[in-house]
Amino acid sequence: MVLEIRDAVPNEAENLSDIAMRSKAHWGYDEQFMFQVKDELTYGAEDVTQHPTFIAIKKETIIGFYLLHKKTQLK
Repeated sequence: MVLEIRDAVPNEAENLSDIAMRSKAHWGYDEQFMFQVKDELTYGAEDVTQHPTFIAIKKETIIGFYLLHKKTQLK
């Protein structure tokens, strides 16, 4: 299996959102819950450009990703 990891580009954000929603739905959450988390699992071009985002590709298909988002530490 050849797996390529590379930086995501902004025009891939919609694919990343789709992967995030399908991945979450895989665990059997109901429609109401999926609706509630949709905004949190939706990524835009700005997210990809403002945060380190990497995709995993197998046979020219995006099969996964990760986006590093720094949380602000509360004092």
